[in-house]
Amino acid sequence: MPTLEVRDLRVRFGRTEALRGVTLDLPTGVTGLTGANGAGKSTLIRTLATLQRPGAGRLIWDGQDVTRRPGPLRRVLGYVPQEGGAYPHLTPTEFLQYMGAAKRLNARAVDAQIPALLDAVNLGGHAHRPVGTFSGGMARRVLIAQALLGDPRLLILDEPSVGLDAGERLRFQTLIREHARRAAVLLVTHIREDLDATADRLLTLEGGVIVRPGQPHLAAAPDRTPLVGLEIARA
Repeated sequence: MPTLEVRDLRVRFGRTEALRGVTLDLPTGVTGLTGANGAGKSTLIRTLATLQRPGAGRLIWDGQDVTRRPGPLRRVLGYVPQEGGAYPHLTPTEFLQYMGAAKRLNARAVDAQIPALLDAVNLGGHAHRPVGTFSGGMARRVLIAQALLGDPRLLILDEPSVGLDAGERLRFQTLIREHARRAAVLLVTHIREDLDATADRLLTLEGGVIVRPGQPHLAAAPDRTPLVGLEIARA
């Protein structure tokens, strides 16, 4: 499976260098990213999601440098932003159809996938209800579903489980572990339980650089050990 290779990534806003030479790999599985406010996480996420062009450095996907031509990466990318949401006047079905068209996915394939995706996020019974009538947690689950359209090979999740209750958080964790068997997943969250349950490795961003190499650890499945005693900078 392809790995997203990030090499000496730099982003500057005026005199402030938000990213100061970030180098990392995102292989198949879940990579957890943590860091204090102002560490550069949002800039890094937006750059990896091809929403922010770096000033220097390279993004390499499947052997291709996609830094200046992000099309090949965008075609395999699923993204849940920290802020923003589905259009309130649309139903989940309509919003997923809209996002499928925006991603240039085959319309018939999208229509076939939508029921299973909405069931996976426990919204199958609300497929034709306007999103504007949803609770915050339900609206968040619509975003998770759209990120999984087209079975993306790279999934970037920015605080994806904020607003989910305990049961829905467990459902989300199971869904992400399953998807990570065949994709690279970057999970950015301050929720320790999500990291314990899903992350195969951890990175910490501080002052625009990675200060802790990805330390392999075993996620908290029945035959795995949770992250006990590992200090993690809270996002």
